[in-house]
Amino acid sequence: TCPRWLLPSGMPYQGRTLPGYVLLSYQATWAFCMYVCVCLILHWVALIDMVVCAAIFLCRFQQPRLLNPETKMTIFTAIENLGDRTRPVLCKFVRRYGEQVHRVWADKGHAPALYEVINLVGGWQLLVMEYLSDGDKWNSVDALQSSLSSAQFSALRDAILSAVAVVHAAPLSNDSSSGGSRAHGSRAGSGLTAHGDLRAPNIMAR
Repeated sequence: TCPRWLLPSGMPYQGRTLPGYVLLSYQATWAFCMYVCVCLILHWVALIDMVVCAAIFLCRFQQPRLLNPETKMTIFTAIENLGDRTRPVLCKFVRRYGEQVHRVWADKGHAPALYEVINLVGGWQLLVMEYLSDGDKWNSVDALQSSLSSAQFSALRDAILSAVAVVHAAPLSNDSSSGGSRAHGSRAGSGLTAHGDLRAPNIMAR
């Protein structure tokens, strides 16, 4: 009888050549089947979790709209249902985020209020923050540049540099910088903060 182990096709064995197919042992076949079953179970569990999260999200956040359908598929606006009232919010899906840094900057008045950070399946997080809308005369600096005179743009640049100096000097609290890992957006060993992508499209002004 042929051995019940995985053998390469055409391998000489006990004076004869095995046929042109591969034999699997009962143990290997069972292990492979179990592996497939576990993968399917994990897949369906993850799928169910995603459906539940989506259902909860749609119940809580109404009228979701992508902020920029052309470039930013993970950022959208919505109306959050708080039971007795609603509020406009900006939602963002991220893998990693400096929550402590954001809150420090918001306390200084130079970042939108961060309402909540929701942990989702697959290592994702959902950020729920204040929405700075154009209805409240907020616009990105990138959009404002073409409509400003040289003097106005110079004044805006000075205001931005002043705000950046304030928030860069704002230290993280002992609680937020403890735990052995450096907060995303903090400067290593300094306890201070820094913006990771300080470009005109990421700066709002009014």
